[in-house]
Amino acid sequence: MDDWKKKIIERDGGAIPDWKRKIIEKDSGTNVFENAGPDPRDISDDAGDAPWNVRMEVGALDKPEDRLKAIQKTYPDAKPYGDDNFIFTDEKGRTRLYNTESWFPSLGDFASITPEIGETVGGAVGGVLGGIGGGAVGSAVPVIGTGVGAFSGAVTGAGGGSVAGREGVQRGLNWMFGNEDTRTGSEQAIDMGKTFAMGAAGEGAGRAVGAGWKAGKNAYKKMLVGEVDDVAKAQSRLADLNAIGADNPLPGMVNGNPRTSKFEHALSSLRNGDEIQKRIDDAHQAMDGEFDRIVSGTGTAKTQAELGELLKEQAKLAKQAGFQRSNQLYDRVGEKVTSPAVIDNTSSFLQKLKSDRDAMGSFDKRAIGSQTDSVIDDATAILEDAQNGMTFDQLQKARTIIGQRAKDTDDKVLSKHLNGLYGALTADMEKTALASGEDAAQAWRKANNQYRRHMDPVKGFGKGSAADKIIQAPDTDKIWQFATETTNRGGNRIAQIRRTVEKSEGGKDAWADVVSSSIEQLGKSTDVEGVEQFNSTMFLNKWSKMSPEAKDAIFKGTKNQQYRQDLDRLARISNNMKQYARGANHSNSQTHKQMLDNINPLDKNNVLTSALGMAAGVEPMSALAIGAAKGAAKAGANKLFTNSRMALFKNPETVAWLADIPKAEMQKGGMQGHMKKLMEIRKRTSDQAVATAIADYFRDLGYEDDQ
Repeated sequence: MDDWKKKIIERDGGAIPDWKRKIIEKDSGTNVFENAGPDPRDISDDAGDAPWNVRMEVGALDKPEDRLKAIQKTYPDAKPYGDDNFIFTDEKGRTRLYNTESWFPSLGDFASITPEIGETVGGAVGGVLGGIGGGAVGSAVPVIGTGVGAFSGAVTGAGGGSVAGREGVQRGLNWMFGNEDTRTGSEQAIDMGKTFAMGAAGEGAGRAVGAGWKAGKNAYKKMLVGEVDDVAKAQSRLADLNAIGADNPLPGMVNGNPRTSKFEHALSSLRNGDEIQKRIDDAHQAMDGEFDRIVSGTGTAKTQAELGELLKEQAKLAKQAGFQRSNQLYDRVGEKVTSPAVIDNTSSFLQKLKSDRDAMGSFDKRAIGSQTDSVIDDATAILEDAQNGMTFDQLQKARTIIGQRAKDTDDKVLSKHLNGLYGALTADMEKTALASGEDAAQAWRKANNQYRRHMDPVKGFGKGSAADKIIQAPDTDKIWQFATETTNRGGNRIAQIRRTVEKSEGGKDAWADVVSSSIEQLGKSTDVEGVEQFNSTMFLNKWSKMSPEAKDAIFKGTKNQQYRQDLDRLARISNNMKQYARGANHSNSQTHKQMLDNINPLDKNNVLTSALGMAAGVEPMSALAIGAAKGAAKAGANKLFTNSRMALFKNPETVAWLADIPKAEMQKGGMQGHMKKLMEIRKRTSDQAVATAIADYFRDLGYEDDQ
């Protein structure tokens, strides 16, 4: 920045307070007091990221300062930008990013992860070789036998192979480019431990969820994948995940151990933890795919409004079909009736209604007289027709008209009188049929029973029934809400609606669409960007609250009934993954830190536990990770270490050294200095057992003289 500008800002050279400096920098968007280097606002849109050879050189280093120094060899003004990225000016004066995010990976993307590729290849080779060697060791283990030996060998091999692969590639690239890896011995050991843990985690998932669990729960205590909560449950979780296409679940997804879950989430946050995160993402993608498979397999999903319209239309068709069936049955009655219409009940009804009308006071005549007079006129007309020779069909037609008028009116007095007349006409129809012989009587009972069921106020289309409410609903958006609002208490309403839909033409296919739509609405939600996606938590809550009776009403006896079991399985997986997700870094920051510390060979807790021969009893994965740096950990070898370890507790110098471990981190030189003291004890001791014990201890811990 020009001096005259600085003087103006600093007011004739006076020092600017920190608070004012921060405000100026915030407002300006850059550091006006130093050389800010390339400005992010000038990033070129068409320049792309750094060349592949630069990406490979920088990608071979781990420490941020080493990576910055490497890129500055080519681009001197490069500076950190965001998370694990750099901004720089190229030879053409363009402002560029070291890594430009894009959907499609570039050659530079592959070049920058060359160490990770070495880690993956090394892990695969290590897993194979470790499995072969572990099988030989395992054959000597009682009861568990070769299977567990091969498992632990493969896990250890995978972790050690990953370490060898990654570290070998890094060292080769740094030698080729002439870069210095400034990590201290302890820092390298920590990084190697993390690489081991992640490589072993991936191999452990594949091995642990296989035949190993058949050996029983105790076979996995203190092993890499963590203790299994219940063997049968673990096998069920594995089978569920495999069934939906999640073929490579992590150990924590299936063993029910919260500590394993936390450790895996801690590993996923590391710079090279992409494979762990990928396994987590793959499981969720498999759940998404399974949900979509069920929705599309059951029928055609519709929106709530479309679904409401479908139900309304199918209810109307079913009601119409019911009436057509009634008319057919009544027509058959008419064909068998030989007696003229009998109107005794209608005549009695008319006489009583006239008597009630005559007994009315002046006010009643004004208030309800007209409604009563209307029905008296209807009944009188029917009696006159009967006296002139009314047929059964004419009697039925009169009853239908009276019934429709009773349904259409909102006047309670008129409705009451019309329903009374309707009942009298029904009784007369029955009497007319009975007067015509047994065939006519049976036909009448069949027709009348069908009509009663059809117009039932609960299960049929009578006023107030579920079907009637759907037909009368003014807002189709709310029809499905009405249909499903009682599913947590039982399945009566949804069963009634299903019967209604299936009675209509094309009803079974329509119900399949209803099922598909209802499933989608159980688990699909819209994110902030307006994209619909599977919401496993919402699905789990809704599916769990739905009663078994409601699920039966939806699925039982349909072509989609097998999907109910698929949804039960998806609910189990959703619940399992919900528990697994609790290990994520929301409230587990300190726990994650402690777990990653356990991978550090120089962490005081690891120094102590290794000294006590308890390496396999720490965190679910750190048991083998402690010895990761040189592949020293071997399943089932703790007893050998413990035997030699006893010498450490018989020598006054080593006992004093052990006692000082807890406070060593607070002293000058830290834990590394404390380890050097033990190295000196080893060099000067004349007790061969003590020297051997210290050597075994260092080997188990993954510690070298040059650290």
